[in-house]
Amino acid sequence: MVWDDVRNQYEPVAEARVHARWLTHVETCLADANGYVRTASFRFDVNYSIKWERADFDIRSGNWGQAWFNGPKKRSEWNLFIEKNGLSWVYAQVLRAANKYWYHNPFGIKAPPQNTTWKRAVKIGVMDEEGRAYFSRLHRWTSFPEIKIYRYEHGEECKANRLLNTVCHELAHASHWDMDKETYKNTDRIVKEAWAVAVGGFFEDNEYGSSTNIIDDWNRGCNFTWIKDKKNGESIYTPLVIDLVDNYNQHFLWGNNYPMDRVSGYSLYQIEQALKGCTSLQQWRDRLKSMYSNPTSAYLDELFDNYINL
Repeated sequence: MVWDDVRNQYEPVAEARVHARWLTHVETCLADANGYVRTASFRFDVNYSIKWERADFDIRSGNWGQAWFNGPKKRSEWNLFIEKNGLSWVYAQVLRAANKYWYHNPFGIKAPPQNTTWKRAVKIGVMDEEGRAYFSRLHRWTSFPEIKIYRYEHGEECKANRLLNTVCHELAHASHWDMDKETYKNTDRIVKEAWAVAVGGFFEDNEYGSSTNIIDDWNRGCNFTWIKDKKNGESIYTPLVIDLVDNYNQHFLWGNNYPMDRVSGYSLYQIEQALKGCTSLQQWRDRLKSMYSNPTSAYLDELFDNYINL
């Protein structure tokens, strides 16, 4: 179990890979949905541990070291409750988030890169410092982790919801690249970030809902002044994809400094399918028009113009 500092209760670390070792014999099992694990029986004390990985991703302690939780040596059962007081708490939150995206995705969107004959597991580096998370397609072919997640942001330790959002945001970039390698490197950053912002936001909303109000925060917080000020005026972080899904018109509710959003009802799956092959907002808009029938599609030009004209 791991402490959830949003719900203020312990939550299962489902599918954590638990090891029980006696000498050279190791039993490995995944925790079930309630956090329980049962291994084969041993006659002697065993060394318990958790290896923070799954078949398709590997969590690292920093740039290179495998992330582990080294538990006790004992013959009886091991009950673990991970408090928010170290990197193990971060590893558990990263595992929970990555598991959701790869294996329990409620949106029908593409999984991040999978570990196959021609691809290797995604490396996620957890950094015990302050920084900005990122995905690097170039690091995919090196020994460095292609995704880095930082324990601290803006002088504070990240909460569980923030780690969930951030991990899913960066995995959305990885999945986008894996879907569209030929186009991704030439795709405008405003396109890449609009997709990742929504994926991270909707994963958080699916998990925590009104506890964090992340979708509402994006709509209320993202006026044109804020968007233009982000990232030294590059105007890349926008709620465009959120606007395509929700029925919340922030312009009517909050005034002229907010995007006009009369579009709703697209699914993340549809938006992702339209994203393939696109390098610009204009191409993305036109593919949505041609691929899907939607009663609000007449307002797509109006919605996209909010962001094209920044």
